[in-house]
Amino acid sequence: MIGEKRFWGKGIGSETISLLSEYAFNELSMRKLTGGAMSSNKPMLNIFDRLGFVREGVRRKQDRVGSAFVDHILFGCFRNEFKSLLKP
Repeated sequence: MIGEKRFWGKGIGSETISLLSEYAFNELSMRKLTGGAMSSNKPMLNIFDRLGFVREGVRRKQDRVGSAFVDHILFGCFRNEFKSLLKP
């Protein structure tokens, strides 16, 4: 989570998830990675989509945001689906 709003929109989240995914697939030989985000967190949903993660499910009204409940979107990604954002 990037709590400091002044760092939002600078690609830090994308780079972090990409680096961690590269490490998990290439160094740890992971077969599949999973993750999730609140449906209200559009930037994180976009990061998962850009990296090749596939939406696998929804936990309806799982997370509380203020006085409202929002869905939690579940993602999965196999090694052959992953699209690294790192430059070669």
